Amino acid sequence: MGAYHTHVQLIEVVWICIGLAGLAPSVVNLWANIVERLVLRKKGINSAAQAFAVGIIWVESLILVSQFILVIIGFIAMFVPDLPQNVETEGHINLGRVVTISMFFVQSALAIRSWISFFIRRHIYEFAEASHIDEGGE
Repeated sequence: MGAYHTHVQLIEVVWICIGLAGLAPSVVNLWANIVERLVLRKKGINSAAQAFAVGIIWVESLILVSQFILVIIGFIAMFVPDLPQNVETEGHINLGRVVTISMFFVQSALAIRSWISFFIRRHIYEFAEASHIDEGGE
């Protein structure tokens, strides 16, 4: 029996960095959507807009939870010992690599989606503010 060694591999570090980079805008997006929902409720805006806001809150919440789970998986993977080099697991390693690479792309897609949503929201606010000023608002 060979000894198990724990080594932090580059993919684990990149996995966690991408996950953390995706968590930041997800938290901001979720918080902004919750605030918008409360403003709609306070102003008495129609129920369709409120329903849309609630739907966006659910989507952002699910994305945030998914990203958090993937970051936790990355942290756990850092502490799981590597298989010894003499273990005959060729088929299992290939399947493991496919799953790891697939989840890496999912993690990256979620992070990119969060950043795109963040930048779109920022541009909408800037546009709304500029429109308000152009119409004679303060």
